[in-house]
Amino acid sequence: MVPAAGQGIVGIETLKSHAFGIEAAAAINDAPSALAAKCERGVLQQFGEMLDCYSAVAVHASVTPDIQVRAFFAGIEGTRFIRSEARGGDADEVIAEVAADLRAHGALEILQTAGAR
Repeated sequence: MVPAAGQGIVGIETLKSHAFGIEAAAAINDAPSALAAKCERGVLQQFGEMLDCYSAVAVHASVTPDIQVRAFFAGIEGTRFIRSEARGGDADEVIAEVAADLRAHGALEILQTAGAR
């Protein structure tokens, strides 16, 4: 099962002008988790406003040390789905590969059909 993007990742937000907040966040930042979050969000961003709260989309990334991204897109009715997976050393390349594979296998059609409801 591929979980929704960002599951299990804790985010901390602070003002740019708040030096202590930035220092504290940097001190506890886990670089592999931050990179995984970037990859998961990166795949979603490739589809922009086509995604909403009703989109049956999941993305999971891991960094061990290569970057692995798995994605799952499905129609709301559950009869059509697509899985994609890519691995590599460059986050942007892995994101692009997964997004291209999803598009090549009909992700846009799935999203358009779901949006028509």
